[in-house]
Amino acid sequence: MAVAATISTVAKELKACGRTWQAPDPVMVTEMKRLVRERWSTPTLWTRQFKSEVKLYIEPSCESQGIAFPNFELREHSKGPPGYANMENGINYASLKYSFIAVADRWAIKAVVAHELWHMIKGLGVGSSIEQRRQSRQTEFEADAFAAKIVSSMNLAVALAMINQYSNKVNLDYFCDEVLQNGGRARLSNRIFTYKRSISHLRDTHPDMAERIARLLNMEAQNPIWKFL
Repeated sequence: MAVAATISTVAKELKACGRTWQAPDPVMVTEMKRLVRERWSTPTLWTRQFKSEVKLYIEPSCESQGIAFPNFELREHSKGPPGYANMENGINYASLKYSFIAVADRWAIKAVVAHELWHMIKGLGVGSSIEQRRQSRQTEFEADAFAAKIVSSMNLAVALAMINQYSNKVNLDYFCDEVLQNGGRARLSNRIFTYKRSISHLRDTHPDMAERIARLLNMEAQNPIWKFL
């Protein structure tokens, strides 16, 4: 009975969260796949110099958008998601996982940091309240749009595809088929099922990864700038 009830609840959650979205041009998906394969396992040396480079690259973009650049520090962690933002003792941190740094290229790292920066600006880090985290889920697309202006939509899409491949061990071709589902229901993140988490994680703070990437690739098709960065 308990198992049946759980399955029923999962189905209801998925149905409630399902929505349609516009699939990107297959050419854009092919280009993203090429870049993921080209950049995969070409890690950046995680040095103090590179950390400074990331901050120096992002700061002017904030100023050009009229956004006050928040003071933050970059650091690493060994457990948890590939990247997250939080505040400790009054200091903002963008934290990246060691094992993700080992496979991500410099653009992927800059993209993830830029995304997390938006959460810092909005005050929606890991240590936030439940209500704030609900708001955080609603601002994920805003954070993606903000990061896309800094590193380009394509570079952020590549970073998210790398995260999906790294986190889920999902075959890239299979995942890209999901991205190409035109008008299909956007399921909640595959991470829920891959990690066999409890049902409470159906109320995840992030929209479906395939939908996020599809949106970014559509943005890139309208304004292709990544090749000029």
